Amino acid sequence: MTIHRTLHEDVFAVFARACQEREFELAEHLLHAIETIARQKQDSGELDRAYLLLTHFTNRPHSAHSARTRSFSKH
Repeated sequence: MTIHRTLHEDVFAVFARACQEREFELAEHLLHAIETIARQKQDSGELDRAYLLLTHFTNRPHSAHSARTRSFSKH
């Protein structure tokens, strides 16, 4: 069974994953895309959700495992 999602849903899903993986520079670019989508749709619901999600992940201390994973990915 194929799941059909819109481009807007895909952008939000990738934004959420970037936040979860603490890739905040990438998340910032995706947030700009979400802002554009909100303007086009004249609906700020997803944008509000995006800001809440970003706040949740930026205020959360990251685990030692996360720090180790990030340091390995830089080498």
